[in-house]
Amino acid sequence: MSSNPLEKFSTTLDNIDEKTRHYIFIGALLVLFILDYLILMGPQLSALMKISPQIKILSQNIGQTKNDVQRLDFYKSEVERLKGDIEALSQKVKSREDVASILEDISNVANINGVKIDHIMPETEEEELLLEKGKQKYYALPIRVEARSSYHDFGRFFNQIEKNSDYLYMEIFDIASQEESRLHKVNLMFKVIILDEEVLNE
Repeated sequence: MSSNPLEKFSTTLDNIDEKTRHYIFIGALLVLFILDYLILMGPQLSALMKISPQIKILSQNIGQTKNDVQRLDFYKSEVERLKGDIEALSQKVKSREDVASILEDISNVANINGVKIDHIMPETEEEELLLEKGKQKYYALPIRVEARSSYHDFGRFFNQIEKNSDYLYMEIFDIASQEESRLHKVNLMFKVIILDEEVLNE
C-alpha cells in the first residue's frame, strides 16, 4: 500500500536541514510574488500606463476650462463697459429734430443765470461733415449766441452749461464792455454733433 503524498513531503521536509528549509520558504514567497505580479498587478499596471496619457490630457483640459471661465468673466465685464461707453457716446449725438430743444435749453440756462440773449441761431451753412460711414453722416453744427451779461452771471451760465450738458461744446466766446451799461456784450459759438435725419428715419 502506497503512503500518503503529504506524509512523504513531511518526511522529506524533516530530513532537510533548517537553513535549506529557509531557502525553500523564501523561494516559495518569490514564486508567489511573481505569480501575483503576472496575474494581478501586471494587468493593473498596464491599464494604468494606458490611461496615464488620458489623465494628463484631462488635467490639461480642466486647467484650460478654468482659464476660459476666468476669461469669460473678463469678457463679460468688457462688454458691459463697452455698452456703457456706447450709451455715453450716444447721449452726445443728437438728431436735427433735437436742435430746437437744444436752443431752448441754452435759453433756459441763460434766463436762470441772468444772461439776456439777443440772438441765438444754428449756423447750418457752416456745419462741418465729421464722419461718413455708409449711409450715416455726422456733422458738427455751430450754434451762434449773442447776449448781454455781467462777468459774474456769465461765469455761472458757462459753468452750468459745461456741467449739465454733455453734447454742447463751446468753441469760442468774446466779451466786450458797453458804454453806459454794466452789462457786457457776449458772443458765443457752441457746436453740437448731429446725426443726419435721413439715417434716423431708415
